[in-house]
Amino acid sequence: MSNLIRVFVLLFGVLIYSQDTLSVKDGAYGYDQEFKLDVNLKTESDIKALQFDLNFDENNFTYASTYSLYKDRLGTDSDHTITVKKVSDSKIRVLIYSPSNKPFDKGDGKLVDFDFKNSINYGDYSFSVTNVVASLVDNSSANLILVNGTIRTKAPGFWKQYSQVNFGSIYKGSTDSRTLDLQNTGNSDLTITLVKNELSKFTLKDSSGNDVEWPIVLTSKEDSDNGIGNWSYQLVFGFEADANGTYEEVISFTTDEPKNDTVHEIKVTATVYNENKLVVKSNSDVYNDQESKINV
Repeated sequence: MSNLIRVFVLLFGVLIYSQDTLSVKDGAYGYDQEFKLDVNLKTESDIKALQFDLNFDENNFTYASTYSLYKDRLGTDSDHTITVKKVSDSKIRVLIYSPSNKPFDKGDGKLVDFDFKNSINYGDYSFSVTNVVASLVDNSSANLILVNGTIRTKAPGFWKQYSQVNFGSIYKGSTDSRTLDLQNTGNSDLTITLVKNELSKFTLKDSSGNDVEWPIVLTSKEDSDNGIGNWSYQLVFGFEADANGTYEEVISFTTDEPKNDTVHEIKVTATVYNENKLVVKSNSDVYNDQESKINV
């Protein structure tokens, strides 16, 4: 890299760092939880008034219509006031100004926070600032860098491969096994708790051949990819066909997935049969010592 390019990169970095910035702080919270959304202001200019719109996903967040202005960020003798107006279900408009036209203190810190509540739906959601107007003491406008924030709602999700494990028809004297995959599709730990295990004819093991330890805790796929725990689990059902008949047994469990708190019932079924043979002989067959066999 030439010296000229190095100087340009350094100057560009200093310029970006020193510019006025309005930013929404990232955060992560559990589902169906109240939290405060922070908006920070960094200023190098003499800003005396600021207006902006805060946009959010109205399907997954509810604005509580309460907020707090941090006057320490604006100055020790601040007389600044704030008005917040709900423009729509997904937007609020904020105006901060001084009746005596005092400029904001230069610096960096939390300017205001807003009270929100999230939904039960896990995911990453954007909170953006738009329509920003920043007035300087000379009544000109300041150009602010806008940084949107991401709020993560943390919740487990649950997926199971089947609602029934069917061995079908099995010949007497044979053994067989079936697997049932369970997965955490959310972004926080999932706990699977046993409710009832009526299995007596069927066996239940994990994928390593060990007894299943309840409760089963599955981490998120993201954590599992980072080497923390597992986001999937395999139940292995075994069956030994030692007697004719039709068998049906049940195992059930619950999960702490907020979208589905019902009991998950898994039916395990199998039918055991013999291969019987009926031998039919005619006189000529007997004479010729031949047989005709019919399977039934």
